[in-house]
Amino acid sequence: MSTAHQEKPITTNGAGYTEGQPLTPALTAGQPGFPVYHRKLGNPGPLGLFSFASTTLILSLYNVSARHIAVPNLVVGMAVGVGGLVQLLAGMWEFACGNTFGATAFSSYGGFWISFALIFIPDSGIQEAYAGKEDQFHSALGIYLITWFVFTFIMFLATHKASVALASVFFFLFITFILLAAGEFTGKLNVHKAGGAFGIVTAMCAYYAGAAGLYTVETSYISLPVMSSSDDTMANEGNVYPTAGSGSTVNVNAPIFVPRGVASLLQIVTSASTKDTTSEWLPSGDNTQSHHLEESSVPGLSSTPINRQDAKLAADQPIPYSNANVVVAYSYLPFPLNHHLYASAISHPCTIDWRHRTYIPSSLRENLVNRSEALHSASTVGNSNVPDDVHTYHSLVPLGISSLLEHAEKRLLFGGWPTSVYKAINRQDGNTYALLRIEGYRLLHDDAFHTMEKWRQIQHPNVVTVKEAFTTRQFGDHSLVYVYEYHPGAQTLASIYLDCNATPIPEHILWSLIVQIALALREVHHRGLAVRVLEPSKILQVGKNRIKVNSCAIADVVGHSPSLGVDHFQQEDLLAFGRLIYSLGNRKPFSLTSPHESIEKLTQHYSPDLNHLAFYLVSKINHKRTIDDVLAKLASKALPEIAALESYVECLEHHSMGELENARLVRLLCKLAFINERPDFNHEPRWAETGDRYILKLFRDFIFHQVDDIGRPVVNMNHVLACLNKVDVGTEERIMLVSRDEQSCLVVSYKDVKHCIEQTFSELLKATMS
Repeated sequence: MSTAHQEKPITTNGAGYTEGQPLTPALTAGQPGFPVYHRKLGNPGPLGLFSFASTTLILSLYNVSARHIAVPNLVVGMAVGVGGLVQLLAGMWEFACGNTFGATAFSSYGGFWISFALIFIPDSGIQEAYAGKEDQFHSALGIYLITWFVFTFIMFLATHKASVALASVFFFLFITFILLAAGEFTGKLNVHKAGGAFGIVTAMCAYYAGAAGLYTVETSYISLPVMSSSDDTMANEGNVYPTAGSGSTVNVNAPIFVPRGVASLLQIVTSASTKDTTSEWLPSGDNTQSHHLEESSVPGLSSTPINRQDAKLAADQPIPYSNANVVVAYSYLPFPLNHHLYASAISHPCTIDWRHRTYIPSSLRENLVNRSEALHSASTVGNSNVPDDVHTYHSLVPLGISSLLEHAEKRLLFGGWPTSVYKAINRQDGNTYALLRIEGYRLLHDDAFHTMEKWRQIQHPNVVTVKEAFTTRQFGDHSLVYVYEYHPGAQTLASIYLDCNATPIPEHILWSLIVQIALALREVHHRGLAVRVLEPSKILQVGKNRIKVNSCAIADVVGHSPSLGVDHFQQEDLLAFGRLIYSLGNRKPFSLTSPHESIEKLTQHYSPDLNHLAFYLVSKINHKRTIDDVLAKLASKALPEIAALESYVECLEHHSMGELENARLVRLLCKLAFINERPDFNHEPRWAETGDRYILKLFRDFIFHQVDDIGRPVVNMNHVLACLNKVDVGTEERIMLVSRDEQSCLVVSYKDVKHCIEQTFSELLKATMS
């Protein structure tokens, strides 16, 4: 690519062009108010191929002695005029179109035909110099043909990624040259005729390739496939020849167009930017593919491939909070995508290769979508017993089995009292909460609420936060209502794990649950409280193996016992903790009538450490147990849990960073939408079609309105995201923007486009405040 330069202030003539440079638009205050259009360049490929094919066909027919013709001198005029001059001109125009291969091929073979014709022109004196030396003449002509065989073979190697039609031309052509050279060396007429036969085949292939470039969707109903030799896809029109650019022939051939008012912005260059180089990198021992941009494709980016960091947790413990133990193989992207162009890469032990995911993982997205639906969904079951509002809460929606069953005896019971659960919106803060209602309960002791303030102060990740409690008659009876933070989509441990026919819970997951429950008990006990409801049906799983103790504070009111101190209930919590471990490990409730059966079954599936802990909690001892004693026994298991938690948090942060980038692109798209196609601004009906806005219009078409070589729309999200990121970053990479009428184009960098967006959007903002 040529180096762009900054033009100095210049004067213009009356036509609006620079003096002495009639093809350079003068971008000064005197520039006309309408853009200057230039005619686009046609496709010189068919012209060069047809001229080559016609001359080759005539000479090859002479070589096979068609109609017993033995003197080929009639081809001299064809070789000079058509095969030589016309093909040489086609090669020169291929240079203007940026097609190095076509320019080299047509120009070289044009020179071949002119030089070949000179051999048979008497005034050249070439044949006369070999008078009486016929053997030397044939040997010299053979060396001449061998030289063109070598050149043709080199050109043939350059067609491996082009079309099969074009590769066939060069394949048969280098066979033609070697046979003709062999015929000159040996003097055998049959070898010479074989060269002529292959020349005829070469001419037919050249005719076909030329026709494929000539029959376009704009000019003909006929479309000839040329079959790409690189990916076995069908191509037409401009894809006959190997090109360096990624755009169509129309884009490459279009001259540079400069709209009004961008003199200080654009630096015109003579060639479009080349296609980003894509390479694959496969880490050792991994089947996951990753891709990166070469350093030359995006200035300022390192060419070092992004590697996936292996997870090495303490004691090689699996991560119970995520799907990090699943290796995901990603398919090859057709367009080089580096979505996080300048997002910092923080190493983390998550084995999922997140860097090349445009969005957050599907499993996480599905989980969040399900939570959102559960949070905002309304009741589909009619229930006239649900009031419109209760206390400061409205829009009550029944949750759980209480919303489906009408009989109180089938509802979830709490200490013998039927209960109902609702989600509702607080009109004071607008948040959604879970309301647990104890039906028909009449409060007998006001001092039963004395622990509520302590419960409200507990903000722990393993305890469902209690907001408040109140009594109400809005349901038609005396009801006690507790308000908790709402976790949409949460399930109880009883519904997940209590299934005696299922396989045992993996031990690392069971240890994770035990550690979290112990941490919840520590928080509650250290505040002078007791849970009193530590059962599988009262513990929620709110995420991947993340649990919270639920229904706290209810037993303090329903089971109010002033005669029993908090120490008694804390001991009961530890006993219930042990029974809970046996229930989860055996996947069925702990048997109070035959505890030895539960204890024996646990020993069959789990390690001695887990069995010792569970037995310690349910056994009778002389001294008082405390939660700190339990945590001391869990110390060795808490370290992997902490590592797993940190790993999970780090993974979520990086996934959130991906959504942060997407939000950034949405803002960029909104700015473009405010600008593009605006019908009127400052009393200028064509405001969106002039100046910087015209660049943004063409850029919008470059991103969203591209078509393939036969006119079909191209829908490539990788291309869209890559372009928008490059604009937001403001890279120096240049692109060619073509107008819709295909009569003109301009070359700009992504940095220029970003400047246009900022300037134009600032202009709109100023108008809104005026």
